[in-house]
Amino acid sequence: MSIHQLIVHPLVVRKLEVLSVKHVTPRMRRVRVGGEQLRTFHRDDVDGAPNGAVMAAFDSPGFDDHVKLILAPGGDLESSLPRQLADGIEWTDAPHRESRDYTPRAVDLEEGWMDLDFVLHGDGPAAAWAIAARPGDTLAMVGPKSSLVLPAESTGILLVGDETALPAIGRFFDDRPLDVPAHALIALGDASGRQELALRPGDSASFVEIDPTDGDALLAAVHARLEEIGGLDAALGQDPFVWAAGESRALLPLRRWAGRERGLERSRLGISGYWHVGADDTPPGSEGGRQSTPDSPAAWFAISSALEIGLLDLLREGSRTVTGCASALGANASGLDVLGNVLEAHGILERSHPSGDRGGSALSLTRAGREVVDDEHVREHYEGLEAARLRALVELPGALRSGRAPWRRHYGSSLAQDLQERPAWAGEAAEHAESLRFLQHGLLRVLESLDAVVAGGEVLLSGPGAAVIDDILGQRTLMPDAPSARVVRSDRDCGLLPGVTAATEVSTAARPGALPSASVSVMTLQLLEDDDAIRHLRALAREGSQALVIAPARPDELAGHSAERMLLAFVDTGCGPRDAQRVEELARIAGWGTCTEHDLGWGVCAYLLSAPHADGVREVAASADHAR
Repeated sequence: MSIHQLIVHPLVVRKLEVLSVKHVTPRMRRVRVGGEQLRTFHRDDVDGAPNGAVMAAFDSPGFDDHVKLILAPGGDLESSLPRQLADGIEWTDAPHRESRDYTPRAVDLEEGWMDLDFVLHGDGPAAAWAIAARPGDTLAMVGPKSSLVLPAESTGILLVGDETALPAIGRFFDDRPLDVPAHALIALGDASGRQELALRPGDSASFVEIDPTDGDALLAAVHARLEEIGGLDAALGQDPFVWAAGESRALLPLRRWAGRERGLERSRLGISGYWHVGADDTPPGSEGGRQSTPDSPAAWFAISSALEIGLLDLLREGSRTVTGCASALGANASGLDVLGNVLEAHGILERSHPSGDRGGSALSLTRAGREVVDDEHVREHYEGLEAARLRALVELPGALRSGRAPWRRHYGSSLAQDLQERPAWAGEAAEHAESLRFLQHGLLRVLESLDAVVAGGEVLLSGPGAAVIDDILGQRTLMPDAPSARVVRSDRDCGLLPGVTAATEVSTAARPGALPSASVSVMTLQLLEDDDAIRHLRALAREGSQALVIAPARPDELAGHSAERMLLAFVDTGCGPRDAQRVEELARIAGWGTCTEHDLGWGVCAYLLSAPHADGVREVAASADHAR
């Protein structure tokens, strides 16, 4: 389940015109954009729609929505735009493209305009565009992809941020999505960034002049402000919501305090890193820059090992001597000393030598080290499923010669087997599949091509993303009068292993009369080697004459490093991402008759599998399994 309730919007590429430009403060420039593409409009050049398609009107009901601005400094804007699909977008390779996320400060769809506020710090592409913007200029954008719905039972909200968060904080007070007391604390590098906010009785707003990249100072300012207004519980009630945005690393102490120390559930937190020091430039008034995460192979293995044995988590509690760490962890002291040298050289640890004896030196985490421990996104790079894939790369030469997946060569079992035996890894796969929620408009259209969904039959869901599809089917809006399908959730993926076929187990349940049945496999196929993929597709064939397979066909180009991500996909299965032609080949081997591809966007495809005669499919599948 998604942690927060979201309203998901269709992703549409829009070209808008600059209507006016003005300074809100000496440090913030407001650009008003508008045009016909804020409303419903028709596009002729929509992939997969020969006659074009009607694009949905812009919608931004959330106070902290963000749109992605598409810029092409030094290049052609048109070639930098993503491909527009009927229900989404596909990011293509575009060397000159730069994209940045911004919160709409105000929107008036009746008059056809939207305001965007730009903090004028650094020399990034968005700030440079805003400084040069003049009425009549063109701006391209996509989004918002979703809007946060604050919990209705919230009794108060705490808003924390720097200047980049001011558009969202200002919009909250203007639009008032919750009629509860709201208290804001805004960290400014310079007093000239102050703005007037539409406060009501019971609200408060405090501007503090501190380095916006100093997380400890920010948390101290939050504590001081809460003390002034009577404390978190007294000011915000028993069900508070804490929202914060700003420099990513600076928010880590606040995230740790709210989540771990105050025990607020994740559904009560909305903490987002809006920017990174060093991504464009350091804001005026801040000190230093963001230290890059070490990327040498030796440093990566050192950090990964330090996390695995618990060294960095131990030091998060306070500094310790090398011998003290060795005793607490049951580790070799001389080995820890060598490991500490590497971590010190790459800025993760620092040493102190109170006695001048290096063997008795004390280790403590640096700011970058605390980020590795506290930031789950940084930490994922060094442990868990992603780290396991990277370790398996040592088998790449042998895999290229033998054709066996590097994962199987390294661990002695397939990725599918290990996911079944390692719940934490399976949980990571399910978390990755959560991104399908933002493709729900296209997914719903494809799901409603299944006879079982239209007629209210039985639908078997399996795979890491099964919960997402379950939710989408439960919120059907395109066919509200259609009967509801009977959804059957499988706890184990269909046919991942010989003799382990959850679909067969489910098929013993009573069918709803003569109504059709179908299977939906969600983000499973890319985890399977070819032989297991064929078994999986055969298991789906036993459940009905139609199946829907949802899987990535290629990496999304927005995040970059697509070649490396394709290599890691090769680590998993020995074949890398499968395109539509390869999926169709596997489906035919498994006994399916036709395979129709539906491009959902972000590199994800849905494959509708059908058989001319369901009995024929079951007969082929049964005989093929017997032959194996």
